[in-house]
Amino acid sequence: MSSNGSVSIRHATSADKDAVGDLAHRLLLDVDAPRFDPAGYASVAADLLDSDSGFIAYLAVTGTGGGGGEKVVGLITLAETCALFSGGHFGELQEFYIDPEYRSGGLGQRMLQFAVEEGKRRKWQRLQVNAPSPQKSQRSYDFYKKAGFEDIGPLMRYFL
Repeated sequence: MSSNGSVSIRHATSADKDAVGDLAHRLLLDVDAPRFDPAGYASVAADLLDSDSGFIAYLAVTGTGGGGGEKVVGLITLAETCALFSGGHFGELQEFYIDPEYRSGGLGQRMLQFAVEEGKRRKWQRLQVNAPSPQKSQRSYDFYKKAGFEDIGPLMRYFL
């Protein structure tokens, strides 16, 4: 666990499924792309956090957790994958959300650093993200560029 001021960052477990689901839902509401209700995200989070799927999640929290309570204010999730073009295993940043009250104070950079350190521990060759285009969110695009990410073009999907 890391702490800077009153916000700590810790690894999420299946016991955190509701918080992970809630923040994922809030993220997708922000980008106008919800697929499930919050309980649906919590259910998927529980399955992924309990499996060997390569899914990793970190939470930013305030408070102590015990009797004093804990408020979850940030989420970053990663998925391990592999490809020949990347030289083996690499990580994909999947969800990244910070409560609006906690934005622009350095928490995003701190959480991203946890993702980078996770990748180094796992000997990933790279970390990539499907960042929004500058036309959709200049602020998010600039955040990733400032952090050292390179623009490698659009991503496409096909729902099964």
